[in-house]
Amino acid sequence: MNTKAYDKLNYTMAIVGAAADGKRHGCIVNSFAQVTSSYPAKFVVSVNTEHDTCSAIEAAGSFAVTLLAKDCPKEIVNAFGYKSGRVVDKFEGFDVQTDEAGNPYVKDHALARISCKIVEKLDLGTYMLYIG
Repeated sequence: MNTKAYDKLNYTMAIVGAAADGKRHGCIVNSFAQVTSSYPAKFVVSVNTEHDTCSAIEAAGSFAVTLLAKDCPKEIVNAFGYKSGRVVDKFEGFDVQTDEAGNPYVKDHALARISCKIVEKLDLGTYMLYIG
């Protein structure tokens, strides 16, 4: 692979969230993308299988994605990217709402929120690819 081309790829910065067993789960992802333009549109996201968020998505059968603005402060990225949901409630202290399925999403520095019901999934080993 040409590493110069690889370095030019543009990624989404987003938070994927799901609720399971009365607890909110979420993590930073850079792998969220629209893959069809049909109605309803389909999206994909990949989540590390070791994260509690992955287990919560499995249990919920759905997820909510917060697309973050470029000026998103490091506090949000740090909370969802570098802290464990096993230790802290990552959503605490932020403006959080839930979608129709009960999945949490962050309103702070959000460009948009997209909620998805899982229609298919693909086990990638250390990651699970969800199609919603």
